[in-house]
Amino acid sequence: MTSHSSLLGAGLWVAAGALVVGAWLVLPLTHSYDVAEYQRYAAAALSPPWFTRWPREYPPLSLAVFLLPRLLPLPYPDAFAAVTAGAYLGLLWWVRRRLDLAAAWRLLGYTALGGGFVLEGRYDVVAAAVAALALAAVEGRRFGQAWAWAGAGFLVKLFPAAVAPVAALVEARQTRRLPWARGGWTAAGVAAVVIGAGLRGGPGAWSWVGYFAGRPPEVGSVVGELAALADPKHRIVFGFGSINVVSPWTAPLGALLAGLAAAVVVGVLVQLWRGRIGPVTATLTILTAVLLGSKVFSVQFLLWFLPWWSYYRFSPWWAGTAVASSLAYPFAYNWASAHPAWWNLDLGLLLARSILLAGGVWAVWRTPMARRL
Repeated sequence: MTSHSSLLGAGLWVAAGALVVGAWLVLPLTHSYDVAEYQRYAAAALSPPWFTRWPREYPPLSLAVFLLPRLLPLPYPDAFAAVTAGAYLGLLWWVRRRLDLAAAWRLLGYTALGGGFVLEGRYDVVAAAVAALALAAVEGRRFGQAWAWAGAGFLVKLFPAAVAPVAALVEARQTRRLPWARGGWTAAGVAAVVIGAGLRGGPGAWSWVGYFAGRPPEVGSVVGELAALADPKHRIVFGFGSINVVSPWTAPLGALLAGLAAAVVVGVLVQLWRGRIGPVTATLTILTAVLLGSKVFSVQFLLWFLPWWSYYRFSPWWAGTAVASSLAYPFAYNWASAHPAWWNLDLGLLLARSILLAGGVWAVWRTPMARRL
């Protein structure tokens, strides 16, 4: 048994090495415009006067991730791939150490099915690792660390903030009072960084605050997918660094889905307070609801779910989510970019991804693991 476990453990790292090398090799297939943009942001930040130009669509601490590759003696795309590969391997090590070998293999399997094409061409895996640390701190009842990681994650890529309300309620159940002081200090720290960036870089440093509000729904969003199905006259346009859907249906559908997502979040927090679900299930469901109700659901956001998915037994729903995501991007995306009449194929695959994602969470809620985790 020990020999078998050792073999599986060694195989995990061999397979992980093959995955990160493969993710680097496929970068040309995915047209890593994002990496080129990160490189421009890093160069602009280090052009005198320093740190007066900030990313327009990302929070301030994202710049730290974009600057890291410049410390390596490699061309920026390769250095960025090395940074994200390091973050992924660190996340895999963390799952192996905190959970078990089977969980690490699940993480690797889901990544191979759905995250390999974007793993080293986007910085989302770094934010996922930060979110995982916040979640682990909640589970370990280290609430100060949980709030710190959630706040830092918000300043990197917003979504790790989903851990904060879960941390607050888990602590409140333990102490019988809400942690107003922790929340206040975290909010103050976040505000200090945002204001500091603004004082250094001017109003442009805050453009990310309104960037999301001003953009149309992306093709990957449920809003965009349903609008395209409902409106034969919808238009597919490029803007805000993505392919988007323009239709009169997007506004009412967006409001409806946002309302449903908010209702789900409130319901999840109530169930968490009553002790009917655990913090892992709560944050997973909140993150899923927010993304499905949002007007942006890019393919790289799949990486956000990896730490959460690794907690549960292998899910055919989530394996299907990963496969649909890979088929949608880069394959269907590249084909539709060259043959615009085929955008409905990409939209269909992305809608299937959203349905499978929700199905996986629904399946979790129907098991005893939802309460334990």
